[in-house]
Amino acid sequence: MDTPALVVLIASLLAALVAALGVLPLRLRGAVHRSWVQSAQAIAGGLMLGAGYVLAVEGLRSFERPLLLVLGMFGGGLYTFFVQTYAGIDESTAPSRRAVLRQSLLHGSMEGVAIGAASVVDLNLGLVLAGALALHNIAEALILSSHLRRLGVPGATTMSLAVLGKLGQPALAVITFLIGRDVAGFESAVLGFGAGSLVFLVIAELLPTAYHPPTPSEPDDDPPAQDIEVRIALLISLATAAVIVFEEMLR
Repeated sequence: MDTPALVVLIASLLAALVAALGVLPLRLRGAVHRSWVQSAQAIAGGLMLGAGYVLAVEGLRSFERPLLLVLGMFGGGLYTFFVQTYAGIDESTAPSRRAVLRQSLLHGSMEGVAIGAASVVDLNLGLVLAGALALHNIAEALILSSHLRRLGVPGATTMSLAVLGKLGQPALAVITFLIGRDVAGFESAVLGFGAGSLVFLVIAELLPTAYHPPTPSEPDDDPPAQDIEVRIALLISLATAAVIVFEEMLR
């Protein structure tokens, strides 16, 4: 494995492993502030939205195959919709460990595709997106641990599920990177797939959980709803702008 591919593997693997940190707040404190989840999801959503924009623009600018780009974006959005709709966990019942693991693996795979696609554009952009997804993985594990705790699942089991469910992320990141870099003619489709996955993920999951996180909150400690909305909008805007500016600075 060459050095760039190894960097993609290590970065995406670290992003997957830090999911274990999302289990710690509930184990140590027994409750978490909603603002923790909201801020983490807002920042991650902004970074991912900015990365999706960069992938789409780069696909048009560098490879000039708009049809492949659009088809790739549609495929990425459709795949993400499938994962969200048909492979999700029914929160009204106690899910099996296999169901949780299956949903997490499918979910992590599309995030891996996005990291790989971003790394095709620029390795530094791939590292930025890996960092954004690491933040998202922590918030996601926090939500998952909250749900599984109410169902009586032990903390050690929850931590293992949070990490194991993300191992598809580094595998798909490397595969996508190698395909996008080495297989001529598929670059635009790969970039489009990554962009479509990111944008759909932000709209369908990160924004809803940023505004209405399904986690227990410490009592009487939530700020007014208007302040929450302003903070989330500001964090998303700043994070999105940061990715776009950073990408332009790399040129």
